[in-house]
Amino acid sequence: MSLIVSRNRLCLMPINPIIRVGLIVGVIGATLAGCAEKPAPVSTSPPPFYRNLEAVSSPLDIGDAAQVISTYRVGKNLSPVIIDPALVGLAQEHASAQARASKTGHNIGGTFAARIKTLEGERGASVENVSAGYRSFAEAFSGWRESPNHNANLLNPKVTRLGIAKAVNPESKYKVFWTLVMTSEPRAK
Repeated sequence: MSLIVSRNRLCLMPINPIIRVGLIVGVIGATLAGCAEKPAPVSTSPPPFYRNLEAVSSPLDIGDAAQVISTYRVGKNLSPVIIDPALVGLAQEHASAQARASKTGHNIGGTFAARIKTLEGERGASVENVSAGYRSFAEAFSGWRESPNHNANLLNPKVTRLGIAKAVNPESKYKVFWTLVMTSEPRAK
């Protein structure tokens, strides 16, 4: 005997065991079919973190970079950082100056302190990482984490904002030049 629903009424009727199994399999199959998801499309390009940025036209995914840096900081019990457009501009100017000079340094085109003073608001804590030769953000970030001074900047507990940029000089042996600027919240001067 089996319970059957017929026209909004429950009926107790005998059902052949083979039909019963067929009904059960059908109901389970229909239920599972509704749960099936389409597989995610397979991308042939690497994630932004690993993308080769050696081409002048290859953009840096600033949002991805900020997320990676924030995740690293949060893993060390520090606050995440947010993108600051003024710092992105400052970082881009300095990365471009390094690329034009075909060398890295904090004082190319002026000192870091002088560049920070051009920003609106007092910035309190301010740090900068520069590097060259890394073809992807993954390489640059790994290099900074492995360098004690650069890592200390990444993990500075007083910074909450960042700007990051890369510039390319195809004629340079380094090719890709990086600048990361991180500061505390701006205050009125």
